[in-house]
Amino acid sequence: MGGSGEADPFPDLLLKTLETLETPSVNTPMSAEPSPRFRRDPEPTSRWRPTHQARAGLGVWCAGRSQKDRLAIKAWKRSAPFDGGELEAFSLAVADLVRAWSPVLPSGTLVTVPPQGASAPGPYAALALGRAVAEALGLPLAEVLTRTDTKRWHGPHASLRQAPFACTLPEPAPILVIVVDDLVTSGATMRRSLEAIRSAGTAAFGFGFSGV
Repeated sequence: MGGSGEADPFPDLLLKTLETLETPSVNTPMSAEPSPRFRRDPEPTSRWRPTHQARAGLGVWCAGRSQKDRLAIKAWKRSAPFDGGELEAFSLAVADLVRAWSPVLPSGTLVTVPPQGASAPGPYAALALGRAVAEALGLPLAEVLTRTDTKRWHGPHASLRQAPFACTLPEPAPILVIVVDDLVTSGATMRRSLEAIRSAGTAAFGFGFSGV
């Protein structure tokens, strides 16, 4: 205090307290074990585990997201004429996913696929898959989507640069359209498909075999 002549003990006490604190050395190696808070969940062990495709936005689901499934359908797409046994397995996985999503589909439901892109004019894997899924569900298939530009390359970057699709629905217009695709990566192709159909006045939802 001012007139007591006694020194304030607080600075010395603070200094001693700071000296007792353990300051980590910059050379101390960090633990290789990741924090449980940031540990990534393992890939699903089941082959056809339904997963939500977040990148495509609401309204899109995929039958699986494992690397094994993705490599399998990529190899199948490159092996035209497409193997019938693998096509059946892929289509039943997607059909089962649709049934799990809605065990009863409204009368007038239609199956379609995104418009063919860089694989044109060759065989179109998504169309083959869509036909097989429609047959498994007992539904008609119609190609109602067309491109307004030309997609020359495969891959997510080319997909993101796609122009909006055009949609021409049959008469009478279906109550619901199910869009089937083999791969959903960035979600851009599926999103444009759903937007075109919904803009035409019909509800639409997307289902793929493999998604990330």
